[in-house]
Formats: sequence, structure tokens, C-alpha cells
Amino acid sequence: MLHASSDTAFGRTKGHVLFVSRQRIAGRTNGSSAYLLDLAGAVRRAGFTPHLLQPSPDLMGRWPFMRMRPEMGVFESHVIRGVSRIGDWVVARDPRVGLDALRAVLSRLARRLGLQGSLVSDRPRPYAIAVPWTEADRAFVRQRASGVTDIVIADYAFQAEALTLLPEHPSAIIMHDLFHSRTGQADGRDSVADLDRETEIALLSRADAVIAIQSKEAHFLKVQVPATRPILAPMA
Repeated sequence: MLHASSDTAFGRTKGHVLFVSRQRIAGRTNGSSAYLLDLAGAVRRAGFTPHLLQPSPDLMGRWPFMRMRPEMGVFESHVIRGVSRIGDWVVARDPRVGLDALRAVLSRLARRLGLQGSLVSDRPRPYAIAVPWTEADRAFVRQRASGVTDIVIADYAFQAEALTLLPEHPSAIIMHDLFHSRTGQADGRDSVADLDRETEIALLSRADAVIAIQSKEAHFLKVQVPATRPILAPMA
């Protein structure tokens, strides 16, 4: 059950909802980010307090910095591991991110000039959403979740690890997509996430509920993941 309404440092609230995500979110820049922000807005309008916790610095990809758009203010708190904040700007502390960004720019310029070979090849960063969890990621969640979690919502099945770390709280997973059905397809981001059917079912089964955006995915949950409650929400 949710904790009772209480007065906290964040004001009076029905409870705190912790979103755990490893996607790069700076605003409504793509469909998955927009959906997460809409869901956080729905949580706030219902009288709860949304928080965003991002335990992996890999989400920066090859972006050494990014600017948070005004819509990110829907979250009462937003913490990313491995970055520094300067006003609305987030800056990666790992110098390799900046070097990778420079390498990508030089590689693109070299190819435009007609140069070829391994020295000008582009090497994408790992798909941050799906990279294996590290002990540093787990420790960050354990530390930062305290005091801001009555419900935990994992953004994508790959974040089901967060539910295991916070087993005492009601939980949900935002499905976004059925990954095993598109294994090997380009994702349009830094790389492709491979997830087989059995592993995806096992990850989704860790949640009390799974939020599906499409009816076919909700049907899959009802038939194949009976341990969890499917919630069909095309709009947050």
C-alpha cells in the first residue's frame, strides 16, 4: 500500500513516486521521453510527488553536456549519477564522453572529405537503457531512493533491477515496446538492444503492474505475464 498522506520537505503529498530511468531525457524530445513526462504530470495532478532518478552516467552517450528544458520541472527532484549541474545544464564528469564526441565529429568530417579506413570509422556508444547494471548503479539507487519512494516505476523492462533493489514498494514498469519482437532491428539511437522473449517476460514479471501503450502489448502481458497487472494507457 501507499504511505498515508504526510507533510514532508516537498510539501503535503499523497505519496512519492520514484521514476528510475536510464534514457537521456532533457524534455519532450522524442516519444518515450514525452510519455514519461506525461506520466509524471498525471502523477502530480493526482496529488502525488514525482521524482526522477537516473543511476547510469552512460545515458549521456556522446553528449558532454545537455540542457534541461522547462518541462523537466514536473519532477520535484532529478538526480543523475556521474554529472555536474550548472543551472539548467548537465555536464558529464567523465572526460571520455567529450573525447568520444570529438572523435565522432572528426570521423564525420573525414568521411565527407572522402577519407576511408579504421581511423575514420565511427564507434557508437552503448545503448544506455539496456547496458548491464553495475554495483555503482545499484548503490546509487539504494542511497538516493530513501525518502522519495512510496511507489517505484521503472522506465523500460531493463530497469526492473530497480524493483529488486526496492522490494518493499509497490512497483510498475513502463513497457514502451515489446523488445524481443524487434531483436536485430535498428533503434535509431546509439545501438540496438537485444532481448529474448524469456528474458523479457522474466523482467516484466518483477513488477506489480506493467504500463502498456498499445493494445497488442497489453494482450501479450495478460496472456504471457499473468503474475503482473497489465495497464493499457495509450495516453499517460
